[in-house]
Amino acid sequence: KAEVRFNVHTADWIPEDVRQKIIEKNRNRINKAGELLVTSELSRSQQRNLSECVRRISAIVAEASEKPHQPAAEDVALRATRLEKRDKERLNQKRMNSVIKKSRRVDFD
Repeated sequence: KAEVRFNVHTADWIPEDVRQKIIEKNRNRINKAGELLVTSELSRSQQRNLSECVRRISAIVAEASEKPHQPAAEDVALRATRLEKRDKERLNQKRMNSVIKKSRRVDFD
């Protein structure tokens, strides 16, 4: 078994926004001292487990460093037209259901 403690707060080489993402996403793995705790028991070799821990830490940092995908203007326009079309279709369906219900009513006078 190998255990690696990575102090997120003192890692000056990581930008502040990335550090905050790491802290938010891994708050259950960070102790009160601000250390990210990563363990590995994949192999019987301690050296392999250590390299696995380092790989996991680098994956955590890489995942937090990813910028969210910004949709293109065309995608935004297409989505807006789809939503409008869906809403119009929904309203038409409601009108049709209303007309059908009104025609089914029978007055007992």
